[in-house]
Amino acid sequence: MQTAKSKILNPRNKKVKDVRILLDSGSQRTYLTENKAKELGLSYEGEQEIKVVTFGSAKSKVLKT
Repeated sequence: MQTAKSKILNPRNKKVKDVRILLDSGSQRTYLTENKAKELGLSYEGEQEIKVVTFGSAKSKVLKT
């Protein structure tokens, strides 16, 4: 999987943090770790459940995001 380094900005409080980005061309969502969100002072918007099936697994796993 490809990665990149970048900076992210919370435009409300102008906090900037360095991050490593995992690039997944098949992904339909963007995620940020809880720690980085807290460091940036980002607010919590809610959560959703998604089903994930990984390689070699016969059963899906439900994750809260």
